Amino acid sequence: VGASKCSIEINDIQEILMIKKVNESALSVGNCIGTFDLRGVTVPVIDFAALLKYRETDSGPEATLGDRRVVVMRIEKELFGLLVDKIDSIITFYNDDLKHLPVISTERMEMVKGCISAHDKEDVLLLDDKKILTDEEIKNITHGHSKLYSAVHDMESKSNKLKSNVRRTFITFSIEQEYAISISDVREIIDLPSSLMTPPGMPAHYRGIANLRGEM
Repeated sequence: VGASKCSIEINDIQEILMIKKVNESALSVGNCIGTFDLRGVTVPVIDFAALLKYRETDSGPEATLGDRRVVVMRIEKELFGLLVDKIDSIITFYNDDLKHLPVISTERMEMVKGCISAHDKEDVLLLDDKKILTDEEIKNITHGHSKLYSAVHDMESKSNKLKSNVRRTFITFSIEQEYAISISDVREIIDLPSSLMTPPGMPAHYRGIANLRGEM
């Protein structure tokens, strides 16, 4: 988003969507550029780059075109969509990879948990989903949405009705044909190591054994 490469823990994300347009809303304030309908739930959309002061709020017809995506999250008891410039990848990190940043500005710094700094990888800011918006911003943006549209209900009360339509996330890969595995079953994706151990008696369909940061 803007000049920053950011990350949010995947458990804090409801889903990621490409939407054709954002509906105009008389209740839109600040960096909220409108709403969209998510299976009967009215979700306000925040221009995240504008929130971070990278640009003026973009509420025009091209706001959702190109690589831009909406990251749907639950903040407090409300659903929000964060409009970001693009989605890059899924990354993993260890606690030792998370470095604390010096506070050079108090504005919006509370949302930054730290910087994920891994060897040979680009540094990424890790965001605290509960501090992306202040209590006052949540109140201002959601004021009236729930009552006017009668749409932002407690999602748990709808879960039984929507079980057949629950969105799940998979990673796909190809070996002559395409396969998929649930992202919750994947720990990490790495490049093929340049050297592998091949102990005696190893089954023919094994490529070898890799040393991954001291773990075989």
